[in-house]
Amino acid sequence: MRKHFKAIERENGTIYLYGNHHWKEIIYEVPEWTKEEQNPDVEACFYYLGERYFISEFMPVKKGSPFYNLGDIGFTGYKSDSFFSGVLMTFHEYGDAVQAYTYIS
Repeated sequence: MRKHFKAIERENGTIYLYGNHHWKEIIYEVPEWTKEEQNPDVEACFYYLGERYFISEFMPVKKGSPFYNLGDIGFTGYKSDSFFSGVLMTFHEYGDAVQAYTYIS
C-alpha cells in the first residue's frame, strides 16, 4: 500500500490522504451510460490510477461536508467508493486540470 502524504485529525476520526499533487488533464469522452443514445453528449473526465472519473459523478464539497476545510488543500468534489473511502478532487485555477487524491477514513 502507498504511504499516505497527509493524516487529518477530525473529531470523529482520522482521514488519510494519498496522492502526489500531479495535475490530471481534463478530457472529454462519451460516458458508457449515454452510448446507446442517438446523439450522446461528451462529458468532462480525467484518469486517476488507471480509472476514468467523470466530473459529473462527483458531489460538491460544501460547508458541513467531512471534506470541507481539510487544511491547505481546498477540495471541490468527492466520489465515494465505499463508506470509508473514495476520491477527492480539486480544480486547477484555469479549469483545465484537476488534482486527485484517494481518501480513507
